[in-house]
Amino acid sequence: YKRQVGMDESAKDSVQAYFNDPSGYMKQATSGNGVLPSGTSLFNTEASFAELARIRRTREREQFEAIRDRLSASLRADEALQGLGEQVSIVVTDEGLRIQLEESDEGSNFFASGSANLTRAASALLAQIGPEISQVENRVIVEGHTDAAPLSRSGYSNWELSGDRANAARRALERAGLSPDRVLEVRGYADRQLSDPARPFAANNRRITLLLPYTTGIVDTGA
Repeated sequence: YKRQVGMDESAKDSVQAYFNDPSGYMKQATSGNGVLPSGTSLFNTEASFAELARIRRTREREQFEAIRDRLSASLRADEALQGLGEQVSIVVTDEGLRIQLEESDEGSNFFASGSANLTRAASALLAQIGPEISQVENRVIVEGHTDAAPLSRSGYSNWELSGDRANAARRALERAGLSPDRVLEVRGYADRQLSDPARPFAANNRRITLLLPYTTGIVDTGA
């Protein structure tokens, strides 16, 4: 982060304590057991809470952009991943970092139709993603989506399939080094959030999405 001009040492310490452990700092500050001398906190220094949140948001966005760039380079350089570029979307949004694995019209790049077993290409890709997203502190949400085609298996619907695919991706990420404690949610959406509503049975509706939300709740203005 960039220290503000004229910020005293106690304010600098406050900024560092917040960045080291935002939730822990806030608990200490609000309980009166702050990490700084009595009377010194984020709320009575030059660095207001909103300013600190914006600084943290900027730092997280820079980290997300670096992950995006490295993963994009890996897709171009790794022979096992070549040809998947159009099926992998890595975008920094107002929500956070979103990585999406979307089937092509041919399908079966990441899962065979009706199956929750990862293909070799999907396993190789998630093995690249795991170490990259392990370098940041943000939690991870794993989402599974299917097309609208009904399954022929009795008692097993697209709800189960989407959840099983999301869990398969989660397990692959954990094998690649992602701490299980980082996983916030595993979601199965079935066909309720089609990426191509005009073609509900199209293969590109079948996808896995990884979302790393920002740790701050402020709106990113891009400034």
